[in-house]
Amino acid sequence: MRERILVVCTANICRSPMAAVVLASALPEARVTSAGLRVPPWAADMDPVAREVLAEQGYPVGQRHVPRALFENDVREADLVLVMEHWQREDIFMRAPFARGRVFLLGHWQGGEVADPYGRGHAAVACALEQIELACRGWSRRWVAA
Repeated sequence: MRERILVVCTANICRSPMAAVVLASALPEARVTSAGLRVPPWAADMDPVAREVLAEQGYPVGQRHVPRALFENDVREADLVLVMEHWQREDIFMRAPFARGRVFLLGHWQGGEVADPYGRGHAAVACALEQIELACRGWSRRWVAA
């Protein structure tokens, strides 16, 4: 059975799709998806700067990303839910109290949040990707060891 990992951020246009790409590359046997807590109605793809930064680092970004809102069933079906900020974890617990014990910060093993780089330019997105890669290495080591 393939483990299901759900990555969540605010709008599902920058951090969570980047983290999903990184995790899927690190854990090809897992089913990695992403969603957002507050997806704006105008969102139609991944942030172009995020796509560019991923491509620069050699990640596959050919497919169009369709931002999608988080639903309770997404959380119910996930074995592990990873969020970028503490408030997102609390938001999910309010929506899906049954999820306690499987919702964690992506940066849990590094002890920190991944700040939202959206609209702050290439350098901010590149910095966020570095944090995401470090966090994903931590999770993939523990996921494989489990």
